[in-house]
Amino acid sequence: LVKDKHINDLEVVRQERSSFTGIIGINLSETLTCATASDSITFTLFRNEQIIRITFPLAKILPENPFLVLNTPMHHSEIRDISVNKVKNILVSVSYDKTMKIWNSEDLSLIKTLRFPTGNGNPGKIVSTAISHQGDQIACSVWGGDWENGDLIFIIDTENFAIRHVIRNLENTAFDLEFSADDHYLLVALGDRRDIMLFETSGYQLVAQSEKPSMGTNSAIFLEDSQQILCVGNDCALRLYQLEDQ
Repeated sequence: LVKDKHINDLEVVRQERSSFTGIIGINLSETLTCATASDSITFTLFRNEQIIRITFPLAKILPENPFLVLNTPMHHSEIRDISVNKVKNILVSVSYDKTMKIWNSEDLSLIKTLRFPTGNGNPGKIVSTAISHQGDQIACSVWGGDWENGDLIFIIDTENFAIRHVIRNLENTAFDLEFSADDHYLLVALGDRRDIMLFETSGYQLVAQSEKPSMGTNSAIFLEDSQQILCVGNDCALRLYQLEDQ
């Protein structure tokens, strides 16, 4: 129910402060539209025979306080995905330690470590990655923070390893990414709500998606002609999609 909140974020309310004057109904969506960075909303609940309070900021703002991280040559948490490109001789690995590491695929020396906007808990964890066949761009899916409307996909330029584009407002985490053989499309396999989304790579606009609600999919691939997509559903089914008129 409460995303990215842990039990140590909860504040125990002293008994002398536990007075309730009544319940007021509000339209939360209207409240959010006029919220500022100084506004917050507090929920009070009863847990393990204690009154607990948890507070959220209402405005979606990127944290400004420094966030300390370990700077290690190797990942220090679960590695979620890797991708290799022979044109550029690079290997990319992404991890729950919130880093993307780019390696020389011949001698496995570290070339670059990239980090994205992050915070405490899940925001910033990287779940999947893919390299275009030409080797000019890298895609990676990142767990969005409270300041975003959904999860994200970052597109990285391999010339200077800078962010070229950001795909925002995903309905769920992209568990798998793949470029088509001609690099014209980026295939996104969503972990929940629908199976796949398809973006054209010139401007990363959405051009097609599966319409029926589903339990999501863990993996998806283009078949050889890039006109068909096969995905593995979380409902234990294989589904074959044909690309016709978007």
